Amino acid sequence: MNSYYALIYLNAELNAKLGGYLFVKAVSSRRNVLDLFFEKGGDELKLTVSLTHGSTAIFSDPRVSHRSANVAMFFTELSGKEVATTELADDDRIFSINFLDGSKLVIKPYGTRGNVLYVKDGTVMETFKDAANQVGAPEPVPQE
Repeated sequence: MNSYYALIYLNAELNAKLGGYLFVKAVSSRRNVLDLFFEKGGDELKLTVSLTHGSTAIFSDPRVSHRSANVAMFFTELSGKEVATTELADDDRIFSINFLDGSKLVIKPYGTRGNVLYVKDGTVMETFKDAANQVGAPEPVPQE
C-alpha cells in the first residue's frame, strides 16, 4: 500500500465494514505495529496498522486473538465507543476512524513519522508513537 489511491479503496471497504462496531482495545506487541480490536454483536474484527518505514500496511486480520503478555495498551479512553464512519482526507494520506461522540483515531501511515493519534475536540490526546512531541498538539490537517 503505497499511494493515496490505495487508501481510497481501503476507506470505502472499512467504512462499509466498521460502522456500528464498538472499539475494544488497541495493543502492540511488536515495534511499529498496532492492532485495533472492534466488536459488534459477538462479531470481532482486528485492524492491523504497520508503520514500519518502507513496508507500511493497514489491513483487517482474521486472527482476532492477541498475546496477553509483553504488550502495550493504547487509547483505553475509547473503549466501548461506537464507530460512526471512516474518512480519508482530501488530497492527503491521512485516514481516520470517527466515533459517534466526535472523537477519532487518526492514522498517518506514511513517512518517517507515521503514527496513530487519538484526537478529541481537535486536540491530540494520546499517540501510538512519539507522545512527548504530539500530545496536546492540534489535530493534524491535510497539507495543501
